[in-house]
Amino acid sequence: MTDTLSPVDPLLTTAAVPVTTPVTAVVVTRGRTGYLTTTLRALASQTRRPMRV
Repeated sequence: MTDTLSPVDPLLTTAAVPVTTPVTAVVVTRGRTGYLTTTLRALASQTRRPMRV
């Protein structure tokens, strides 16, 4: 599926000022699952910390 996407040339993608776009993720769970623990650990280990969890 990804082989149909054309690559973006980083030299053609420019901006005068770096842009930071906020991203919101909603994790829906029912009860306690192994996925919730794994997801929260992955959030905590990111290089850039989330603004809030």
